[in-house]
Amino acid sequence: MVRTGKRPAAIKNFSDKTPELSSDLTCLWFARKLYFTMRVKTPNPVDRHVGARIRMQRMVRGLSQTKLGEEVGVTFQQVQKYEKGVNRVGASRLQQIATVLKVAPDFFFHGASAKAVAGISKETTLIQGFASSREGIALSKAFTEISDQKMRRSIVSLVEQIARD
Repeated sequence: MVRTGKRPAAIKNFSDKTPELSSDLTCLWFARKLYFTMRVKTPNPVDRHVGARIRMQRMVRGLSQTKLGEEVGVTFQQVQKYEKGVNRVGASRLQQIATVLKVAPDFFFHGASAKAVAGISKETTLIQGFASSREGIALSKAFTEISDQKMRRSIVSLVEQIARD
């Protein structure tokens, strides 16, 4: 820990009058500052879910984070934070995002309550991660274009075989 030698005025003034408390107060102040600056906040499961749905729909629409950010008036870094669930999306901002992505605002919450109550299995997390990835979206789009049910089953069998090997 690097000390700058500067203390808040309240501690300095108090410790000048009672020198024996000086080091104790300084240590307490630094410990408190360290605690509040070093805490790691974990994203709320619902915030992560909403962010994943924003990312998925953004990618389906073919928008970059920069373009979505420009449309709603935030930076691409802010869009990244929304998508990761690090920052919560306010109601008015969610409405703007929904308008740009051409969905109803409740789209982003679909399935969120089940996650919050039950937690998320590892398999579900993997599937959702893949479904919201570039490859997952491209594969889903291409797969839905195939109308022949026999061909669809053959493709699923082929992918399952490749996965086993």
